[in-house]
Amino acid sequence: MQAKHTPLTLVERNLCKKLVGLGTRLDGRGLLQLRRLQLSFTRQRGGVDVELGATRVLAQCSCDIVSPLAQRPNEGLLSVGVHLTPLSAPIYESGKHPEQASDLQRILERCLRDSRAIDLESLCIIHGEKVWQLRLDIHVLNDDGNICDCASIAALLSLAHFRRPDVSVSGDKITVYSSRDRQPIGLHIQHWPLCLTQCYIDGAVLLDPSKEEEQIQDGNIIIAVNNHLEICGIHMCGGVLLDSAAVLQSAHRVAGLIANEIIPRIKNALDVDESKRVCPLSASSLQERKLNKEHYKTNALLIQKGGDVADDVSIEKQTEDVIHPIGGVTSHVEFELESEVINVVPGGRVKAIVEGGNDTWTIAEEESEVSEFPLNVDHNIEDNMSEDEEAAVTI
Repeated sequence: MQAKHTPLTLVERNLCKKLVGLGTRLDGRGLLQLRRLQLSFTRQRGGVDVELGATRVLAQCSCDIVSPLAQRPNEGLLSVGVHLTPLSAPIYESGKHPEQASDLQRILERCLRDSRAIDLESLCIIHGEKVWQLRLDIHVLNDDGNICDCASIAALLSLAHFRRPDVSVSGDKITVYSSRDRQPIGLHIQHWPLCLTQCYIDGAVLLDPSKEEEQIQDGNIIIAVNNHLEICGIHMCGGVLLDSAAVLQSAHRVAGLIANEIIPRIKNALDVDESKRVCPLSASSLQERKLNKEHYKTNALLIQKGGDVADDVSIEKQTEDVIHPIGGVTSHVEFELESEVINVVPGGRVKAIVEGGNDTWTIAEEESEVSEFPLNVDHNIEDNMSEDEEAAVTI
């Protein structure tokens, strides 16, 4: 049975509308203020995780070699798939494709494919026979309102982050090279379109509506604008009537926000991630760091004089976070060092144990508390001792 979304009470509705009339919102934002935007990348190219407030979307771009469309034999393909499950919100039913997913899929395809954001002709391998097909999988992990804007940012960021394999053509033979043989190739992005949603509540305009505001809105308009301040698409839903002047005013408001705030943050996040992947450590560098780690940090034990010394002292493993040689991402690498067991003599002390040298052991005669027999001891003393006295003597 499908779980229904809990509606707002009359008190909550009135409070939300009253706050909007005062120029503020339930979460303390202004009417034209966006929620906090967080961008992160996965280890695999094309995988991004975008959080807009509590709304979270995971996007992954992939590619495959297919036959082109007959109408456009020299262009690649781009398709978008949106997945809304009960993990996103309880209003979505498992195993079914909700209508909201279909609407969001069409909006993203118009924003990215129909606006020619990606140069599809650069995806052609053999004219009329083989092209690259790009697929964007959008997984909504949490729906807290305005999933369209969050999915739009995740889709564009995934395309910009993705790298396809390099290929070569020899006659009718196509050779696809791995990332170790040839450097993967990024997609040619001609412009950067993004969607931004505006909702209307009692005549007031709100950007980035939350889940509660979406329940009481009179209608909304989704405007796609690129970094050149060009309108790439408009989608309206609801019962609000807007004239052309109001639409242009909304587009102008959205364009400045996208071009000046969101797109620079996306490009900066891509530059930071690329800088982490571009300088990986080679295998020789990793081995050199491991030897230095062993020599300077782990193979030296200092036991203070007069301290309690255990019977067995062993060297523990050392770990360090390094940059992985493939992909350049940070990973947890464990250096397992050679273990030594030291039998400590009572009354003795260890100066140092250094790799490549002999163990240095000293027993100071003035500090030794071990009872020793003199060298000229009479070995016939045992003949004059009783059995009880002989058992009590321990050397």
